Amino acid sequence: MKLLVVEDEKIIMNGIVKHVPWEELGISELRAASNADEALKINADFHADIVLTDIRMPGMDGLTMCRRMREGNADLQIILLTGFSDVNYLKGAIDVGVISFLEKPVNREELRKAILKAVRRVRRERRLADPELREAVRVIRKEQAESEPTEESARESGTIQLVKKFIEENYMNSGLQISEVAEHVYLTPTYLSSLFKKKTGMTIGQYITECRVERAKQLLRDPRYKFYDIAEKVGYNDENYFARTFRKKTGMTPSEYRETQV
Repeated sequence: MKLLVVEDEKIIMNGIVKHVPWEELGISELRAASNADEALKINADFHADIVLTDIRMPGMDGLTMCRRMREGNADLQIILLTGFSDVNYLKGAIDVGVISFLEKPVNREELRKAILKAVRRVRRERRLADPELREAVRVIRKEQAESEPTEESARESGTIQLVKKFIEENYMNSGLQISEVAEHVYLTPTYLSSLFKKKTGMTIGQYITECRVERAKQLLRDPRYKFYDIAEKVGYNDENYFARTFRKKTGMTPSEYRETQV
């Protein structure tokens, strides 16, 4: 997924570009521009899925730039960086479809949440825009309604495998919600939760935790990683909460587990 950062203040720009774990948030390509004109030139070839932009910049302002970008990509997700005095821009921001507002100085956790929200929206729009996927879901639903119990059971098992795969690919996102998992397989959260528990004997939340702990075990075998690094890599913002969860699942603290691997 592609993200374009547009910010004329170099210190803020460098802080955003260099100190955010973009790949962990689902961003595979990142570009940066110091003003709207430069951003439009970059995006002509880059075709960003998400733009993170300041409102006030020399020359063209951020909202005008975003309207121009939206002409070629109606699904563009927009995150605005705002200052206290930017309240007069907010109506225009709502009109252009901004999904998140971040006040300067930028809080890293708020930025992370905004990026995850934008990534989820892009993924959802891509799924909904895929005619083959929509047709496949329609056929599956029809067959489920007409199938014998044994066939229905097999299809339910297939759904569970899709859910597990999605969780295994996204457990590192601390904001991962059951609603997002359910959306991925076109089921309601309530129905999916019931189905998952029936088929696996555990809740979706428990499976997410299991994936995180198993990955943490792998990372703990490498002494280069600090405990807080591992916590972030497996989807925990709080190192202490990560340690408590790890101990509850394994009977050992992360440090005790690491010692057994030496």
